[in-house]
Amino acid sequence: MSFGCPSLIKKGAPCIHMTWCVPEDKEAEVDAFWKDHEQFMRKTHTIGCVFDEDKTKPRLHHYYISKGPQMVDIQDPSKGTTGHFLYTMCESYVAEEDVKRHMDAAGEWEPFKDGTMMSMMQEYGLSSAVGSDKVFVGMADGDGAPSLIKKGAPCIHMTWAVPEDKEAEMDAFWKDHEQFMRKTHTIGCVFDDEKKSRLLHYYIGKGPQMVDFQDPSKGTTGKILYTMGESYVAEEDVKRHMDAAGEWEPMASGKMMSYMQEYGLSSAVGSDKVFVGMAD
Repeated sequence: MSFGCPSLIKKGAPCIHMTWCVPEDKEAEVDAFWKDHEQFMRKTHTIGCVFDEDKTKPRLHHYYISKGPQMVDIQDPSKGTTGHFLYTMCESYVAEEDVKRHMDAAGEWEPFKDGTMMSMMQEYGLSSAVGSDKVFVGMADGDGAPSLIKKGAPCIHMTWAVPEDKEAEMDAFWKDHEQFMRKTHTIGCVFDDEKKSRLLHYYIGKGPQMVDFQDPSKGTTGKILYTMGESYVAEEDVKRHMDAAGEWEPMASGKMMSYMQEYGLSSAVGSDKVFVGMAD
């Protein structure tokens, strides 16, 4: 079995994140769209910090689209689904110049050029950030390492829109979360402690919520987007994560759930899996 390559995505890496909420009857159409996007990314991008010969390809740390049913209540799967799928895009780049190269390449991709992607974003989009957010906390020290996250890997994703006057409070919360993750999780497919969850990647992205990501001159909404991206080796690792989270004080005290209810735009806890990406 291929597990891909686990990742230590460096702090400060610029990101692209999007979450779409798609009705079930549009699943086949949107699946085909993202499969075509995978082919576009594979043809026009490279993984790692080394340029291609022409120095034109954007350099990725990681890329995938996850997919899963939108749950009525992430804490109680017995309540079922909303009748929608969540598709989450996670991309991180070596440098800001690589995000620019990505946007230049996207301008030549037919579904972007003909307006299909923008139409879908307007219809299904819950959140989007294109280069305006960066990796804020994570498992990497120093330059980190690029990744190839396996298809089918179970994920946890959340996006919160937080008022600017709550930034210091929220920064402290996520820095504490990083310490919790470092103490209770491991990176890679080999157990070092059978109680620890095995991660393929983990980070929190942070950046201003833009009024229009295509036109930065329109400014920000006055809120900051925090985006959690986590992928795991197996579903049992998500369970171990949730068991460990139950002992983390902000979760045990109800603080995290209170934040989710106040600031959450989307959330998926183990219900979505990597659907397309760069790994074979």
